[in-house]
Amino acid sequence: MKRVFMLVVGICLLFSSVSFSKEPTATQKTKLQRFLSKKGILYVKEFYPVGTFVCKYDDKVKLEDMVVYQPGTNIKLKGLVVRIEESSENESSALLDYDETKGLLKAIKYVKDLSQKWAGQKRQYTEVVYSTKDNFKCGFYQSGDKQVGFLSVGYIDNKNCYFSIDKLSNLERLVSKALEILKKQ
Repeated sequence: MKRVFMLVVGICLLFSSVSFSKEPTATQKTKLQRFLSKKGILYVKEFYPVGTFVCKYDDKVKLEDMVVYQPGTNIKLKGLVVRIEESSENESSALLDYDETKGLLKAIKYVKDLSQKWAGQKRQYTEVVYSTKDNFKCGFYQSGDKQVGFLSVGYIDNKNCYFSIDKLSNLERLVSKALEILKKQ
């Protein structure tokens, strides 16, 4: 009986690790990812630097707008590239569609307001997270009265960036700037 139980637990762990490590399917990808994965087409990518957000341990988050279009068609996609650099040679990035970028700005405002509301309160460990199709995450956690903001990019070898919660305003300004640049394109 014990062997059967261990076998079942082992199989469950195997399948859960396989399902958690998979890249997204076509329907789970961003519009930008789906378009850029097409073969046999000509497209143009334009990049517009937005700015850099500095985290603890000198990790950096670089934000860059991207506009992709196919010449001779009405196809034009806009979005945000978020690149976390844990060191000069160790980085990972995520693509956010335009609508996800707008959602990110709303989430940052919500997180900022909630963190101010919870400031000074003692809480059990709690996370508040905004997550996108390309596995970019933005949020904060609170344990006791300690609050820490975080950004994360990636699936298996994800990169993380932690920051003081009072820096959320800087991130909010950068994402607002990204949206303004994209509106003009």
